[in-house]
Amino acid sequence: MFLKAERKKRAIEALERVGLKDHLYKKPNQMSGGQMQRIAIARALVNNPKVVLADEPTGALDSETSLQIMELLKDIAKERLVIMVTHNPELAQAYSTRIVQVLDGNILSDSNPYESTEETKQGDIQFTKTKMSFMTALALSFNNLLTKKGRTFLTAFAGSIGIIRDCPYSGPFERCEQLREESARRHPRFSSSDD
Repeated sequence: MFLKAERKKRAIEALERVGLKDHLYKKPNQMSGGQMQRIAIARALVNNPKVVLADEPTGALDSETSLQIMELLKDIAKERLVIMVTHNPELAQAYSTRIVQVLDGNILSDSNPYESTEETKQGDIQFTKTKMSFMTALALSFNNLLTKKGRTFLTAFAGSIGIIRDCPYSGPFERCEQLREESARRHPRFSSSDD
Protein backbone atom coordinates (compact mmCIF):
# COMPACT_ATOMS: atom_id res chain seq x y z
CA MET A 1 0.00 0.00 0.00
CA PHE A 2 2.60 2.57 1.06
CA LEU A 3 5.67 3.07 -1.02
CA LYS A 4 9.02 2.86 0.72
CA ALA A 5 9.52 6.64 0.50
CA GLU A 6 6.06 7.24 2.00
CA ARG A 7 6.74 4.79 4.85
CA LYS A 8 10.07 6.49 5.61
CA LYS A 9 8.43 9.93 5.56
CA ARG A 10 5.72 8.80 7.98
CA ALA A 11 8.30 7.17 10.26
CA ILE A 12 10.38 10.37 10.37
CA GLU A 13 7.25 12.42 11.14
CA ALA A 14 6.36 10.04 13.98
CA LEU A 15 9.90 10.21 15.38
CA GLU A 16 9.77 14.00 15.18
CA ARG A 17 6.45 13.96 17.04
CA VAL A 18 7.97 12.00 19.94
CA GLY A 19 11.15 14.11 19.94
CA LEU A 20 13.56 11.54 18.51
CA LYS A 21 14.19 12.73 14.94
CA ASP A 22 17.89 13.20 15.79
CA HIS A 23 18.13 9.51 16.76
CA LEU A 24 16.94 8.18 13.40
CA TYR A 25 19.95 5.95 12.73
CA LYS A 26 20.63 4.71 16.25
CA LYS A 27 20.34 1.04 17.11
CA PRO A 28 18.21 -0.11 20.07
CA ASN A 29 21.25 -0.90 22.23
CA GLN A 30 22.33 2.75 21.87
CA MET A 31 19.09 4.11 23.33
CA SER A 32 17.79 4.62 26.85
CA GLY A 33 14.62 3.00 28.18
CA GLY A 34 12.67 6.24 27.76
CA GLN A 35 13.85 6.63 24.18
CA MET A 36 12.85 3.06 23.36
CA GLN A 37 9.42 3.71 24.89
CA ARG A 38 9.05 6.79 22.68
CA ILE A 39 10.07 4.69 19.68
CA ALA A 40 7.27 2.23 20.55
CA ILE A 41 4.79 5.12 20.68
CA ALA A 42 6.09 6.45 17.34
CA ARG A 43 5.66 2.98 15.81
CA ALA A 44 2.07 2.96 17.02
CA LEU A 45 1.43 6.37 15.47
CA VAL A 46 2.85 5.62 12.02
CA ASN A 47 -0.36 3.99 10.76
CA ASN A 48 -2.49 6.84 12.16
CA PRO A 49 -4.70 4.65 14.39
CA LYS A 50 -7.92 5.85 15.96
CA VAL A 51 -7.04 4.06 19.21
CA VAL A 52 -3.63 3.73 20.88
CA LEU A 53 -3.24 0.93 23.44
CA ALA A 54 -0.51 1.59 26.01
CA ASP A 55 0.26 -1.36 28.27
CA GLU A 56 2.35 -0.17 31.24
CA PRO A 57 4.04 2.62 29.23
CA THR A 58 5.98 3.76 32.31
CA GLY A 59 6.69 0.34 33.84
CA ALA A 60 10.48 0.23 33.57
CA LEU A 61 11.16 3.96 33.60
CA ASP A 62 12.37 6.39 36.25
CA SER A 63 9.98 9.05 37.60
CA GLU A 64 11.17 11.90 35.37
CA THR A 65 11.03 9.85 32.18
CA SER A 66 7.63 8.46 33.21
CA LEU A 67 6.25 11.99 33.40
CA GLN A 68 7.66 12.79 29.94
CA ILE A 69 5.99 9.69 28.47
CA MET A 70 2.71 10.56 30.17
CA GLU A 71 2.84 14.12 28.80
CA LEU A 72 3.43 12.66 25.34
CA LEU A 73 0.44 10.31 25.71
CA LYS A 74 -1.67 13.20 27.02
CA ASP A 75 -0.77 15.19 23.91
CA ILE A 76 -1.66 12.23 21.68
CA ALA A 77 -4.98 11.83 23.54
CA LYS A 78 -6.07 15.23 22.23
CA GLU A 79 -6.37 13.71 18.74
CA ARG A 80 -7.30 10.08 19.36
CA LEU A 81 -8.40 7.66 22.05
CA VAL A 82 -5.57 6.42 24.29
CA ILE A 83 -6.29 3.39 26.47
CA MET A 84 -3.62 2.86 29.08
CA VAL A 85 -3.15 -0.05 31.46
CA THR A 86 -1.16 0.75 34.58
CA HIS A 87 -0.56 -0.39 38.13
CA ASN A 88 0.28 3.18 39.13
CA PRO A 89 -2.89 4.84 40.50
CA GLU A 90 -1.17 8.24 40.91
CA LEU A 91 -0.41 8.43 37.19
CA ALA A 92 -3.92 7.30 36.36
CA GLN A 93 -5.44 10.01 38.60
CA ALA A 94 -3.17 12.73 37.21
CA TYR A 95 -3.48 12.02 33.49
CA SER A 96 -6.71 10.19 32.71
CA THR A 97 -10.24 11.35 31.95
CA ARG A 98 -11.74 8.00 32.86
CA ILE A 99 -10.48 5.28 35.21
CA VAL A 100 -11.78 1.73 35.13
CA GLN A 101 -10.42 -0.41 37.97
CA VAL A 102 -10.21 -4.13 37.19
CA LEU A 103 -9.32 -6.99 39.51
CA ASP A 104 -9.14 -10.62 38.34
CA GLY A 105 -11.11 -9.80 35.19
CA ASN A 106 -13.94 -8.06 37.07
CA ILE A 107 -14.65 -4.33 36.89
CA LEU A 108 -14.51 -2.89 40.41
CA SER A 109 -15.25 0.73 39.55
CA ASP A 110 -15.68 3.11 36.63
CA SER A 111 -15.16 6.84 37.13
CA ASN A 112 -17.19 7.81 34.06
CA PRO A 113 -19.50 4.96 32.97
CA TYR A 114 -20.62 4.93 29.37
CA GLU A 115 -24.29 5.66 28.81
CA SER A 116 -25.56 4.43 25.48
CA THR A 117 -28.07 6.61 23.68
CA GLU A 118 -30.37 5.89 20.79
CA GLU A 119 -27.84 7.52 18.44
CA THR A 120 -24.96 5.32 19.56
CA LYS A 121 -27.04 2.15 19.41
CA GLN A 122 -27.71 2.75 15.73
CA GLY A 123 -24.39 4.51 15.17
CA ASP A 124 -22.61 4.30 11.87
CA ILE A 125 -19.40 2.79 13.13
CA GLN A 126 -17.14 2.04 10.22
CA PHE A 127 -14.39 -0.45 10.89
CA THR A 128 -11.42 -0.26 8.58
CA LYS A 129 -8.95 -3.02 8.02
CA THR A 130 -5.32 -2.21 7.53
CA LYS A 131 -3.95 -3.76 4.38
CA MET A 132 -0.50 -4.70 3.21
CA SER A 133 0.35 -5.62 -0.33
CA PHE A 134 1.74 -9.08 -1.01
CA MET A 135 5.04 -7.62 -2.20
CA THR A 136 5.40 -5.53 0.98
CA ALA A 137 4.70 -8.58 3.13
CA LEU A 138 7.21 -10.61 1.12
CA ALA A 139 9.86 -7.87 1.38
CA LEU A 140 9.34 -7.53 5.15
CA SER A 141 9.53 -11.32 5.61
CA PHE A 142 12.70 -11.58 3.54
CA ASN A 143 14.26 -8.67 5.45
CA ASN A 144 13.34 -10.38 8.74
CA LEU A 145 15.00 -13.61 7.58
CA LEU A 146 18.16 -11.77 6.60
CA THR A 147 18.44 -9.81 9.85
CA LYS A 148 18.07 -12.99 11.89
CA LYS A 149 20.34 -15.28 9.87
CA GLY A 150 21.49 -17.39 12.81
CA ARG A 151 17.99 -18.08 14.07
CA THR A 152 16.75 -18.79 10.54
CA PHE A 153 19.58 -21.28 9.93
CA LEU A 154 19.08 -23.04 13.26
CA THR A 155 15.31 -23.28 12.70
CA ALA A 156 15.80 -24.75 9.22
CA PHE A 157 18.46 -27.16 10.48
CA ALA A 158 16.35 -28.33 13.44
CA GLY A 159 13.33 -28.74 11.17
CA SER A 160 15.29 -30.88 8.73
CA ILE A 161 16.55 -33.08 11.58
CA GLY A 162 12.94 -33.53 12.73
CA ILE A 163 11.79 -34.46 9.24
CA ILE A 164 14.60 -36.98 8.78
CA ARG A 165 14.05 -38.48 12.25
CA ASP A 166 10.28 -38.82 11.78
CA CYS A 167 10.55 -40.54 8.41
CA PRO A 168 11.63 -44.15 9.18
CA TYR A 169 10.54 -45.48 5.76
CA SER A 170 12.91 -43.27 3.80
CA GLY A 171 15.42 -46.07 3.09
CA PRO A 172 15.39 -48.63 0.27
CA PHE A 173 12.16 -50.49 -0.49
CA GLU A 174 13.37 -53.70 1.16
CA ARG A 175 14.06 -51.93 4.42
CA CYS A 176 10.54 -50.44 4.35
CA GLU A 177 9.05 -53.91 4.00
CA GLN A 178 11.17 -55.21 6.87
CA LEU A 179 10.04 -52.38 9.12
CA ARG A 180 6.38 -52.91 8.22
CA GLU A 181 6.58 -56.63 8.94
CA GLU A 182 8.39 -56.02 12.20
CA SER A 183 5.77 -53.46 13.20
CA ALA A 184 2.94 -55.87 12.31
CA ARG A 185 4.49 -58.60 14.49
CA ARG A 186 4.89 -56.28 17.46
CA HIS A 187 1.45 -54.66 17.14
CA PRO A 188 -0.90 -57.09 15.40
CA ARG A 189 -4.03 -55.10 16.27
CA PHE A 190 -2.77 -52.03 14.47
CA SER A 191 -1.53 -53.72 11.29
CA SER A 192 -3.62 -53.25 8.16
CA SER A 193 -5.99 -56.06 7.15
CA ASP A 194 -4.63 -56.35 3.60
CA ASP A 195 -1.23 -57.78 4.74
